[in-house]
Amino acid sequence: MSEIFNEGVGHGAFAATFSTAGTVILENWSVDKPEAHAILQSNQIGSPLKSASVSGFQSASATAQLNVVGGNVQLIQQGEALTVPNTHGGGRYYVYSISEAYAVGDYWKANLSLRLRYV
Repeated sequence: MSEIFNEGVGHGAFAATFSTAGTVILENWSVDKPEAHAILQSNQIGSPLKSASVSGFQSASATAQLNVVGGNVQLIQQGEALTVPNTHGGGRYYVYSISEAYAVGDYWKANLSLRLRYV
């Protein structure tokens, strides 16, 4: 018999499926879309004439509510991938960094850092 502890899907959270941890709730989802490169062109006397920019590599962060099965916390592994629903920006992300799991009352959580896959 498995025990699954989670606080539920709150406002702004969504469920994501991982191969090692199963379906978990991701909360505090935040996407960073940095400007990586700006192209600025001035005229002969230095006044702005043209500008353009190219997007940087998109990343995200979230807090995962981890499942507990038979008293064992089901951890998410580095390199795991997930599909983000369109309601949260869509895309396929992979976990490039994960914090140690920590207890919040009866719940276990971990902070994730993710990167958008471009292939």
